[in-house]
Amino acid sequence: MTRLLPGALVVIAVAWAAGGCRTQDAASGPDAGATSPIAGTKARQPVPVARHQTARNAWRSQLEDIGIEARHLDSLTKLVRPAIRLESRKVAQADLWLGQSRLGGEPDLPTKFKWPVYKGKPLAFVAQLNMEAAARVMPSAPLPKRGHLWFFYAPEQQNWGFDPRDRGSSVVHYEADVTLERRALPRELPQAGRFQPCAVAMVSYVDIPSMEDERNPLMGADDETLESYSDVQDKLASPNSDIAHKLLGHAQTIQGAMELECALTSSGIYTGDASGYKDRRAAKLAKSQYDWRLLLQVDSDEHAGMMWGDAGRIYYWIRDQDLLERRFDKSWLVLQCY
Repeated sequence: MTRLLPGALVVIAVAWAAGGCRTQDAASGPDAGATSPIAGTKARQPVPVARHQTARNAWRSQLEDIGIEARHLDSLTKLVRPAIRLESRKVAQADLWLGQSRLGGEPDLPTKFKWPVYKGKPLAFVAQLNMEAAARVMPSAPLPKRGHLWFFYAPEQQNWGFDPRDRGSSVVHYEADVTLERRALPRELPQAGRFQPCAVAMVSYVDIPSMEDERNPLMGADDETLESYSDVQDKLASPNSDIAHKLLGHAQTIQGAMELECALTSSGIYTGDASGYKDRRAAKLAKSQYDWRLLLQVDSDEHAGMMWGDAGRIYYWIRDQDLLERRFDKSWLVLQCY
């Protein structure tokens, strides 16, 4: 496997901040690598034209507008990350082309892929993302340049990510250069795990860390600054809606930062109460907490019929090195809600 030097992903993120672009919506044509919904057909062909969408320093100008000092903005430059906004639009299942990115509905899966189960029950299908489409809007991202990512989660939503026994309740699967087929949802899947199909438009932008990130120079600021900063992060992630789905970037937290939770829980430490953070292994693991990064944030979405807890979000996390080496099976999910 090819390894990047420590900090390489940060360099990619800062270098990419030169701008952003957008793939055309599915209403104008299927996203990259998609073709007609015929079982047994390889997902390839039309590639939509990418259009410039966001200014180079939109995040900086918006923070300047709320009075953030230049010294803090310079510090934040080291923390900003490229992200892809996922704008959902409800469609009929038949209107989704084979291989097209989507939330909910039925997935297009490799013919030999077995539907994932947890404790003997099928997982709910959450999202399918076309990596060729993602590469069109964010070419330098540390993502595969072809193939698809599929995301699943337990339909009962009883696995919040703070218990090591939650392993297996969420699945991220990646494959490329395989034949896809439209797959019906398992008959045993409860209604709570059956989401409405939504096409996804991808828009690239530069994302800022949450105020709960201890690396953020504004952490601990007054309530007015905190609220204004959070409004900017929300506006960057979803300027025209209250729904914020994203690929990469920074998590929009609801109940606090999650990096340390991922580092501890994925290593076998229960973090549902304070005891886990006092574990003798916690201090050592805390040093590597920022090896974890957001892979996908999925918001509650009325178009897809998704409701995570009480109007919450699910977050798929992954270590930098696992992302670079395409070990998506090492991801970890956290659910947060209000």
